[in-house]
Amino acid sequence: MGGDDLNYIIMIKKIIFSFFIISIFLLPSLCLGEGEYYGLKETAVDSGLSPSSGSTPAPQNIIAKIIGYILAMIGIILLVQIIFAGYTWMLSGGNEEKIKKSRDKIINSVIGVAIILIAYVAVNALFDLLFKVTQT
Repeated sequence: MGGDDLNYIIMIKKIIFSFFIISIFLLPSLCLGEGEYYGLKETAVDSGLSPSSGSTPAPQNIIAKIIGYILAMIGIILLVQIIFAGYTWMLSGGNEEKIKKSRDKIINSVIGVAIILIAYVAVNALFDLLFKVTQT
């Protein structure tokens, strides 16, 4: 296998990886039923979970959604790091330095995922507590 073949394979892998990453962010926006509520909006309004139609959402709902999106994006980044570190580990060829770097990156990413989960639980508990206090 010559150098040109190796460069071609690397280019194809980069294109596939780029397509995968881009599809993670674009595919959810292609959902066909996103505009249909099937009565769920009215049910949420009746139960007090959502503001009535035409009014602005409650500030705590906006903040909770923003925090949720940020935590989700960080989680996706950490997942990609874990996959990339595993890929690097598999291709290390027994090189102890590469294995150690990959192992450290996986451990740090798993710790990061744990921190994200703890932060998510803490934020949900805090907003539940605050929302119950403001309702009473």
